[in-house]
Amino acid sequence: MGTHSISTAAVVRRSAKPLVQLAGYTNLTEQLQHQFRRRVPVMGYFAALAAYWRGLNVHNMNTQELLSKLGDTPKYVISGSEDDAIPQKMAETLGTTARKQ
Repeated sequence: MGTHSISTAAVVRRSAKPLVQLAGYTNLTEQLQHQFRRRVPVMGYFAALAAYWRGLNVHNMNTQELLSKLGDTPKYVISGSEDDAIPQKMAETLGTTARKQ
């Protein structure tokens, strides 16, 4: 059975406050490096640079930073242990960031 990433953007209603699902990766630059390094070493750096050149501000796509700005808002980090798209280490980093608040 194949595995899938659960980082699909979604907004879910929970009581009176919305629950927003953020991307499952820590930041887009690290995610691109992860995805492309499996194919060709250092290609992830070129992928991030190409995305930036095409107008995608990869530096602003930082889930870890957004998570740290949520303050005392309840947070829930979900990760699949068999997820090939997003490394388990990223989910652990997001969980640590969430607990620090």
